[in-house]
Amino acid sequence: QHLDTHWVQQFLDNLPAGLVLVNQQGENTWANQQFMTMSGLSAAKLIGVHAKQLPSELQAVFSSDRMATPQAGPSPGSYLACTPVTMGDATLHYCHDITQLNQVMQECAALRKQVAELNTKDAVTGLLNRRAMLTNLEQQNSRSRRYGNLLSVMIIHLANLSDYRAYASQDQVDAILLKISQTLTDQMRWADVIGRIDEYEFML
Repeated sequence: QHLDTHWVQQFLDNLPAGLVLVNQQGENTWANQQFMTMSGLSAAKLIGVHAKQLPSELQAVFSSDRMATPQAGPSPGSYLACTPVTMGDATLHYCHDITQLNQVMQECAALRKQVAELNTKDAVTGLLNRRAMLTNLEQQNSRSRRYGNLLSVMIIHLANLSDYRAYASQDQVDAILLKISQTLTDQMRWADVIGRIDEYEFML
């Protein structure tokens, strides 16, 4: 009440977050300059326009996804994350540019995948994983051909474990897999190799 409306507008326009006010009918009634910059839309193409009439990549801002990738903004391919706040009969959407955060998350996911591919142990049973077993199988196959020795390969599929999983917890399923792996390992000879190659499959 004690501030000049010009300064209030300046304050809202210079916030790092984009703001857009949507009425009950789904029409945009106001937006600050930051949101217009983020979205790449002018006031004429934004104010008074229904959310469903916006470019398809921006409609996600007002949906349950709450994330958009505007193509007309200053950085095509950027990511916006929006949080809705109810204000009487309208909804105010706070939008932030999370492009860098999204890039970091994608890089972390790629690194986790690389680590998983380099890992040779199954996390649940401690046996060799699929990657390690296939590598070992190639070596055993080459050795078998070179020396003329027989090579036997057995795959054990746990046919009913998926049905059990429908009403059991993940910890209970993992406990069964661990017990099965221990039982199989106890029955093996020193030269045998065993691994878990799929969710419900073991290879010997």
